Amino acid sequence: MSDQIHQTLTQLGLNEKEIDIYLALLKSGSSPASMLGQRTDITRSTAQYTCQQLVKKGLVTAIENNNTFIYTPENPDKLIFLIEQEKKNLEKKEDKVERILGDLKSMLNPSAKLPKVKFLQGVDGVISAFEDALESNDVIYSAAIISDDMHPEIIDYVRNTYIPKRQKDQRQTYVIFNDSELTKNYQNTDKKVNRTSLLVPEEDFPFPACLYIYANKVSFLSYKKNDMIGVIIENEFIHRTMMSIFKLAWNQSLQLPINQKYSDLAF
Repeated sequence: MSDQIHQTLTQLGLNEKEIDIYLALLKSGSSPASMLGQRTDITRSTAQYTCQQLVKKGLVTAIENNNTFIYTPENPDKLIFLIEQEKKNLEKKEDKVERILGDLKSMLNPSAKLPKVKFLQGVDGVISAFEDALESNDVIYSAAIISDDMHPEIIDYVRNTYIPKRQKDQRQTYVIFNDSELTKNYQNTDKKVNRTSLLVPEEDFPFPACLYIYANKVSFLSYKKNDMIGVIIENEFIHRTMMSIFKLAWNQSLQLPINQKYSDLAF
């Protein structure tokens, strides 16, 4: 548990000294910086500065008594305050970037050769692939997997970010899913996000990874817990080839009894 606490507090932006002082304060209740320094093997001046930083972050309060500051920890619920502040800062940064994107793109040399293949790793890499598809403002064609083996951070992103954005932009999406109870439940959101989906038996046509076709790009993603990797390819001929394969798979999937209600949606 101690390692988990340190890791989480670090992710919230606290450095090692701030974590040591904060935890020492939680145990002691109230203390001057000198005593906290002794308990954490930190010099008095550094402990004083660290306490002041924790006060600025809203995790500690300070009261002066006889020319000495006594520091008291706030309720740990205040940690949520840090997260809310981080969200607000990110929103401000996003707004500023969106304002200058047009100017930056206009400065881009038309003859500049941008990367046509991007390799992605980890949660952030896979999420960036989802974001790339959303930014295209184009129809998305996909063969996808929904399973309990998905990385929890990807599940959280899809539920709380990807789906809400899809609801907002309402672009058309066509998806072929492996048939499962989990997928059938997910299908219930089709109308909400302007998606049409078909099911195919997993035992005959398993999708251990996912395919996304959009704009002039094709992406392949694996977002299982222990296999977070992907690639985005931007190429007209590869895009056209994968579209032909997708249409073929779609039209064949329409022949299955489970997809009969979509029989008039052949490409």
